[in-house]
Amino acid sequence: MDVLTLVPRLPFFSVLLLYALVVWALWIHYQKTSRRLWGGRYYFLNRAAVSTLLFLLMLHPSREIQHHTREKKILAIVQDASSSFFIADENEKAPIQDAYQLLTDPQFIDYFKSNFEIHWHRFDVDVQPVSGPIGEKSIDSPGALSRIGHALHTISSRLSPDILAGIVLVTDGSETGVSQNNTLPSAPVYPIGVGSDHPRPICDREIQDVIAPPKVTVKSQAKASVFVRSLGLDDSSIPITLSLADESGEAENVVASATAAVSHAGQSALCSVDFIPEATGRFRFIARVPLHENEMLPHNNERSIYIDVVDPDIPVLYLEGSPRFEFKFLKRALEEDEFIQPTNIMKIGENRFFVQIGDQASQETTRPAADFSQYKVIVLGDVGPEILGQNGMEDLLHFVEDGGGLLFWGSKNLWAALGSASTLQPLLPIQDGAPSIRFSLDSYTLSVSRLGRNHPMFSASLSDQEEPQVQGALYFSSLKPAASILAHLTQDQVRIPGVITQRYGRGRVAIMAGLNAWQWELQQGIQGNKTTFFHRFWRQSVRWLAGLEDEEYDMEEPLIVRTDQYDYYVGEPVIMTAMASRQYFETPPSITAHCLEPIESTLTMALDRSFVPGPYRYSYEFNPTKPGRCTFQIQAHPGGQEDAATVESTLSFEIKESACEWEQTTLNDAYLKQLARQTGGQYYPLSQAMLLQRRLSEPPETKSRLIEYEFWQNPWLMSLIGSLLCLEWGIRRRYERLKPEDKP
Repeated sequence: MDVLTLVPRLPFFSVLLLYALVVWALWIHYQKTSRRLWGGRYYFLNRAAVSTLLFLLMLHPSREIQHHTREKKILAIVQDASSSFFIADENEKAPIQDAYQLLTDPQFIDYFKSNFEIHWHRFDVDVQPVSGPIGEKSIDSPGALSRIGHALHTISSRLSPDILAGIVLVTDGSETGVSQNNTLPSAPVYPIGVGSDHPRPICDREIQDVIAPPKVTVKSQAKASVFVRSLGLDDSSIPITLSLADESGEAENVVASATAAVSHAGQSALCSVDFIPEATGRFRFIARVPLHENEMLPHNNERSIYIDVVDPDIPVLYLEGSPRFEFKFLKRALEEDEFIQPTNIMKIGENRFFVQIGDQASQETTRPAADFSQYKVIVLGDVGPEILGQNGMEDLLHFVEDGGGLLFWGSKNLWAALGSASTLQPLLPIQDGAPSIRFSLDSYTLSVSRLGRNHPMFSASLSDQEEPQVQGALYFSSLKPAASILAHLTQDQVRIPGVITQRYGRGRVAIMAGLNAWQWELQQGIQGNKTTFFHRFWRQSVRWLAGLEDEEYDMEEPLIVRTDQYDYYVGEPVIMTAMASRQYFETPPSITAHCLEPIESTLTMALDRSFVPGPYRYSYEFNPTKPGRCTFQIQAHPGGQEDAATVESTLSFEIKESACEWEQTTLNDAYLKQLARQTGGQYYPLSQAMLLQRRLSEPPETKSRLIEYEFWQNPWLMSLIGSLLCLEWGIRRRYERLKPEDKP
C-alpha cells in the first residue's frame, strides 16, 4: 500500500496566511460586484482557482512529499542448466526432474512468493534470467559447462545488497568451467544440493588431443602424438586410425594406424604414430577411434587438426676438409633424399678439390667460389682456414642472419679455424670457441633429452629401441644461455652435450659433438635395416635447418584466414589467424571478424608485429562457451590506400561438447557447504529444503522515500493558469459591455 503525505516546513504558515488574505479580498470584491455584475460568482470562482494554483507554485520551496510503501526484498533463485544436471542416475531420474518438482511445489514456493520478490535465473557457462523454474522440456539443449562462481558474482553485481535477501542455488555442485572472477557474492547463498551419490557410470572413448607438425614434407616420415582414454569400458587397448582429408572432408585417405594401451581408471594414454603423406596441399589430419556399443558420447571419438604438406626444394652445400668416412656416408644419405639437392666440395690434396654438383663430378685446382645465398643449408665438415677464409666467415655470418641453416660436423681442423677467427662467434652456441673444447676418443651413447624428443630433428628419426653409439666426442664446457641441448653423450656417470642448437637472426645453427657418427650407418646396415637412424637423422636435421615450418605461405590471395584445428571442445582456446599479402596491402590493414553464428558480434584482430618478413599476421583468441558451428566473416580494410579494396574471407569450425560435465555427475556437497559457510548462508540437501523457509522468514519492510514534484516547471500547470486567466478576461469583457437593463 502506498501513502502520500504532505509535510510542510516553517515558511508554509506564512504562505498560508498570505493565501487566506487573498481569498478574503476576493470574497469582499465579490460581495461588492455581485449586485451589478451578473457574472460575479463565476468571476470569483475563477479568481479563486488562479490563486490556488499560484499558491501551489509559491509552496514549492517550502514543502516535502514523502512516499510510504511496503516493500519486499528480492530473493534470487538460480537453477543449474548444465549437462551434468540432465544426466539420469541408476534409477533413471535426472537431477533436473527433482529440482523442477521442488520449485513447483506450492508448499515450498508459495511462502517465498508472498514474502519476497522472486527473480528466476538459470546458469551454465553464463547466467540468464528466466520467467520461472525450468524442466527437461524448458530448454533446447543443456549447457556444455557450469560456472557457479561466475553465476553468483554476476547476480550479486546486478542487484544491490540492500534489496537482495539471498541467493537460493539449486545445483549438484559441479564446477567444470573456469570462472574469470571468483569473488564471493555479498548476499548469503543458500545451496540446495540436488544429485545422486551413485550416478550412472559414464562409458566413453575419447580422443583428447592430436599433436602433429603444422607443416610436413611430402613422402617423408612425420610423427603425430595422439592422447586417448577410456571411461567405464573394459578396454585394455584402443585402435587408432589416422587419415588425411581435404578441407571439405570429402576425399579421405588412411595414412597410418596404431593401437593405444589404456587403463580402466580413465587416465590419458599417449600413442605416437608415424605417417607418410603422399600428396601436397592443406589437409585435415583426422585421428579416429571406433565407437563402442555402450558408448554414451560418440561425438568425441574423432579430432581433426590442419597440416600443410609441402614439396620442398632444399639446396645443400657440404664442405669437407679431407677425405673422411663421414663424407662418404653423409653424401650418400643426402643424395638418396629426392628433395635435397646437394653440392659437395672436398679437399683431397694440396690445391686439389673434389667437386660434385648433382650427377656431375670433377677435380679442381682451386676451391670453386660458392654463392651461399643459393643454398638453404650449409654443412661444415673438418674444414680448415684455407677453405673458409676471412671472407667466407663473413659470408656465413650473413647467410645465417638472412635465414640460412648452418651445421658444424667437424673435428680439430674446423674448431681450430673457428678458434682463431672471431667472425662466427656471435652465431655459435658455445661461449669462447676453441678454448672451451676438449677431444675425447671414448665410446658414448646418444641419449635424447626431453626437449629433443619433441624436436623435429629427433621426433621422427629416433625410435625408443635405438641407442646410437659414437666413438669420440667434442666437449664444450660453456654454452650460451640461448643454446638448446637436444641430446647428450653419456658414458657411465658422465654426460656431455651431444647435439646443440641455437637460433641466430632468422637462421638456425646446430653442432654435432659426436665423432665417427658414420658408424651408425655401418652397424645398422649390417643388422639389415634399410632405413637407418643415420639417414633419418640427417634428413630431419636438414629440413629443420632449412626452416621449412617457418617459411611463409605462398600468398596467392590477398587474405588468408585459418585455425590450427578443425574442431574444438567447449572451453578450449580457439586461435584464429589472418595473413594479409604485402603485395596487395602497402601498409598493415585493419582486420575485423564478424561472427555470423551462433551469436552475431564484431571483433578486431590484433596485428602480430614480431613477424617482420612475409605477410602481415593477425590473431585473435577466445574460449567458446556453446557447442555448435561457428562461422566468421573476416574483412581486411586498407588504410589510406586508394587502389586497394576491402577483402573478405569466411572461416568455419566446429565446437564440440566437452566430456567434463559427464565426468562430474556426483553431488559435490562439500563444495556447496563451503560456499554457504563463506557467504553466511546455509546448505540444505534436497530432503531438507523445506527448512529454508525458517531461515528466510523476514517480513516485508515499510520504507519512506522523499519525492520532489517540480510544480513551477510543470508545463500542464502553466497551461492551466494561462487558460484560466484568459477565461477571466473573457468573462469581464462580456459582462462589462452589457447595458444596465440587460443585466440580470
